[in-house]
Amino acid sequence: MQVRTTVPVSYTPVGKLSGTESNHIVATLIYFGKWNADENGNPNNVEVGYSYYAFDPSTNEVTSLVKQDKKFLSIDEYNALYDQVFPSLDQSLPQSQKEMLMYYIGLQINVADTFGITLAETEIV
Repeated sequence: MQVRTTVPVSYTPVGKLSGTESNHIVATLIYFGKWNADENGNPNNVEVGYSYYAFDPSTNEVTSLVKQDKKFLSIDEYNALYDQVFPSLDQSLPQSQKEMLMYYIGLQINVADTFGITLAETEIV
């Protein structure tokens, strides 16, 4: 699975200090669901790692790394995403697939926010 933009977006390529390029973006999750605990051993946030790449939609080929990062969702953010996403998912899917889809929908929201586009200008494929 991956999240793609359906429109070109502007970004500063990795390794450049200034200047922008414009291209379509494909985003992938490197890992998700890595819970971090507080000093008492209680979970306090979940870590999600992701990569953004420029890609050519006519060939579906990745052309360059745009960004690699991680995000920490607090328990409240995780629960809000869960409450928003889970009811709309096919309930016949295994729990692990529903959770993976939830993280990809979160990544889709992150792509839209990062590049200043709407959710409608992204897709999960």
